[in-house]
Amino acid sequence: MRKLLLLSLAVGLAISIAGLASATPGDLDTVFSADGKVTTSLGAGASAVVVQADGKIVVADGRNGDVVIMRFNSAGGLDSAFGGGDGVVTTNLGGPIDRGNALAIQPDGRIVVGATTGVAGDPEFAVLRYTPAGVLDASFSTDGRLTMEFGEPDGSGAASVAIQADGRILVGGSAAGNFAVARFT
Repeated sequence: MRKLLLLSLAVGLAISIAGLASATPGDLDTVFSADGKVTTSLGAGASAVVVQADGKIVVADGRNGDVVIMRFNSAGGLDSAFGGGDGVVTTNLGGPIDRGNALAIQPDGRIVVGATTGVAGDPEFAVLRYTPAGVLDASFSTDGRLTMEFGEPDGSGAASVAIQADGRILVGGSAAGNFAVARFT
């Protein structure tokens, strides 16, 4: 019985390696959504993408003036354990141009989104943090979201996010045509 199990494992491993070996770098990965690509009919694109430690894929963009994030499992299907059970979370920041532009995953699995919002018609930085389940994290800025300007009406917006080793959040973008970086705890 043990020899049969070892033989089965060896054959399975050989088939897996052969399948990987036959793929040419740059080929679509057919393990992902059978043909290597996936689309959704949500009317949103994917401005940012990040892979969680467990292989799940988080994407962000905007739709109908709201920030939208979606989470896919590693095979390309929407993750029913995320958000309201459909793999999609929509957050309205109050502006007509809310859009998720950047993503980062904190070591504890929390999802940080760098965004732009159009408060009073003037684009501003926005930062949102969600729990690993896709719920706004009330321990961040009391409701999971914040907006900020750099001192004057400046047409600013977040374009990148990074997590420092100490857990602090860096958000980069532009403010009145200049480089802008803010750091949050």
